[in-house]
Amino acid sequence: MRGFTLSGDSALFNGLPGLVGRAEVVSAYERIDVIRGPSSFLTGQVGNVAGTINYIPKRALEDPLTRLRFRYEAESDIGVGIDVSRRFGPDGAFGLRFNGEIGGGEFSVEGFERDVVVGALALDYRSERFRASLDLSYENPVS
Repeated sequence: MRGFTLSGDSALFNGLPGLVGRAEVVSAYERIDVIRGPSSFLTGQVGNVAGTINYIPKRALEDPLTRLRFRYEAESDIGVGIDVSRRFGPDGAFGLRFNGEIGGGEFSVEGFERDVVVGALALDYRSERFRASLDLSYENPVS
């Protein structure tokens, strides 16, 4: 994708264009797919010869998960994050996944600082014949 300009429509959230901002903090995503070159036409992004970036959100896992993360970069850029996953109800029909991170400090470039506040909540319901999901997120990386 080097050498080509990427527009805002080049970033997809679970296959949908126009829903992803800067996405500097990626802890709320299960994976990030980079579809390079003309193959991005497969996602319906006509006119994007550089490619497409698809952010896949995390979903509730079958087993309960509580994970605490600590981040240390450079001398003063620190942060802490949490990842919680639970399933509720009969047969685990209702799912909840929360990811959050706070932190900040001096950036790796001299003279720059950043404060990061990120939260993502993924709710889902699944049965034999029906599936629904709701993704809410907040990201305020200030550089």
